Amino acid sequence: MRSSTPKVSYVHFNTAGSWLFAKYAFALKSAGAEVEIASVGPPREQLVAGCYDQLVPTTVFGHSPSITAAFKPMKELQRILGRLARSAALRKLKCHLTNARPSHLIAGDPFALAMCAPLSQRLPARLIYIPFEFYPKHIGASRRQTTRFGACERRHIDQAAAVVFLGDSILEYYKQEYPNIATRGQVIYSSWPLCRSQIELRLRKAVNAGNDKKIILYQGIIELDRGLLNVVRALKKLPADTLFVTVGYGSATGALEQCALELGIRERLLLLPPVPQAELMSYTKDADIGIIPLLGVKSHPYACPGKLFEYIGAELPLVVSDMPNLKLLVEKYGLGEVYPADSVEHLTEAVSRLLRSDSYRKQCAGNARKGQLEDLCWEKQSARLCDIVFKATPALCAPSSA
Repeated sequence: MRSSTPKVSYVHFNTAGSWLFAKYAFALKSAGAEVEIASVGPPREQLVAGCYDQLVPTTVFGHSPSITAAFKPMKELQRILGRLARSAALRKLKCHLTNARPSHLIAGDPFALAMCAPLSQRLPARLIYIPFEFYPKHIGASRRQTTRFGACERRHIDQAAAVVFLGDSILEYYKQEYPNIATRGQVIYSSWPLCRSQIELRLRKAVNAGNDKKIILYQGIIELDRGLLNVVRALKKLPADTLFVTVGYGSATGALEQCALELGIRERLLLLPPVPQAELMSYTKDADIGIIPLLGVKSHPYACPGKLFEYIGAELPLVVSDMPNLKLLVEKYGLGEVYPADSVEHLTEAVSRLLRSDSYRKQCAGNARKGQLEDLCWEKQSARLCDIVFKATPALCAPSSA
């Protein structure tokens, strides 16, 4: 007979890309559940490790080796060996889950959903689907992979007792594509915990900037489709005491530097490397404005990035492009300015409105504080997550055919 304590196995195949698995798993553990993370894939890179990574036990059940050969016959051999290694890892994972007999199975991606759905019926276990990427338009996936993602979701998503998404526009998409989940689809924001102690401010020291400078902060991956060149172009038209600081990594740092050099503002663009997640707030809170200038390409119209909630947790006034989730939250809570994503002119005006008015920035900061306390903090969002996972009723729909 099973223990009354919920036993949760959190299964995913996307080991390297997101620290959110550990964050969500720790919330369930803190609520009193026995939780493990089980994955197929290479161990997570230290570069993307989060502050929750060491708080929940994780087991990686092997992975496919990378294809590194230069010649076609060797590449094909590596592919075959990779498929064999992956099959062996899947068998080990299935055997582990069968023996562990969890009361709850959480699938973190479509392939995990395809594995967990039949297992949830055999064990039996309550199945929850929490995809951390927008898999219908996954940025890093090939067309073949995207097709396989869709096939997994079409076949198995109706078996989930609840489906949890990161943003409202993602939920609306899935409601249209899979009407049967309409009553079981939920949104949990990957928000930031309340700051309960004094934080040492480090950003201005790191860039050698005094309080007489105004800092526009971007943190995260530095790629051209994130709209960062538009921020550099807008910087040229902003007051000379305004700096644009990035904290992160990516392939577009050289392009940003070249653009700033051509515009004669290279000294006002400051590029910092990534910092550990546990230290991130000490940099974020030391800025004047947080910016998310996403362009409307790829899956960006469905983006609800973690940096949005880090900025909110730091009580920064915001300037964001008009991606649906960003626009919804900034306008709902009065957090700052929204501008058309492809317009440098409107971006410049949005930043200028905040820079010109201390009272406007204070008003936005106060609204961020109020929204964080009343609704957006991780303490409240994680409580909702636990309620969804532990109180979700089993799905009544039979699995559809592929």
